Amino acid sequence: MEIGISTACFYPMQTECSVEYIKKAGVKKAEVFLNSVSETDPEFCAMLKNRFDDAGVEIVSVHAFVAMHEPFLFSDYKRRQDDAIEIYRKNINACKMLGAKFHTFHGARQEMFCDGFDYKTFGETLTFLSNLAGEKGIKLAWENVSWCLSKSPEFIERVLPYIKSDSFGFTLDLKQAIRANFNYLEYLKVFDKKLLNVHISDSKADRDCLLPGNGEVDFCSVLSRLKDIGYDGDLIIEVYNDAISGMKEIEKSVKYLNGLLKN
Repeated sequence: MEIGISTACFYPMQTECSVEYIKKAGVKKAEVFLNSVSETDPEFCAMLKNRFDDAGVEIVSVHAFVAMHEPFLFSDYKRRQDDAIEIYRKNINACKMLGAKFHTFHGARQEMFCDGFDYKTFGETLTFLSNLAGEKGIKLAWENVSWCLSKSPEFIERVLPYIKSDSFGFTLDLKQAIRANFNYLEYLKVFDKKLLNVHISDSKADRDCLLPGNGEVDFCSVLSRLKDIGYDGDLIIEVYNDAISGMKEIEKSVKYLNGLLKN
């Protein structure tokens, strides 16, 4: 396992400007959060990839802003779904151009759930999307998110038998688990060997999103649990910018996590 940082930590800083800060933090891995459709353009991706290459930082995963298309990937209005699929394809192409292995994915919002929910069709759509990603050598990494259907480990478990793709897996997000009122271990039981990516953050009673080392999370236990399921991927620090007071705090957090990994 290695420590990385998401460009989302620096939002609303322009995506390309965050590279300098990720380099200063002393990490070699990153997740790129694309904040607009234009950031999937080949010219932008080429520029961004060059900046990361020059900084000596590998882009592990790509996360795209989701409000305008991901929920509609599951729409029963075909033209709307088709348009969303085209945006999704642009995101996957951006992953490829940036050299990422995973596409971090939220999926449908909770409002879509109703009596008689069709788990099979939902799973088949995730299979289709995963296979589209797989055509470019990318894996879809479905993330637990408090305001999405992936909030519930039980929901994920019910969908999982209908997802039949070698290009599918999961992203575990610690802060989203807290916001959904679930212990992260409940997600790990479901994700198991399909865990591809981890968003790491700290918390305490009055703050659910802090830089690692600034809260009360037992990260020795977290790392142990991840090792128990055979996870050997990266740990991506992803917090909101109000959790960061300055670069020294980020560097301290990276040093803290690296110290735990060496033990």
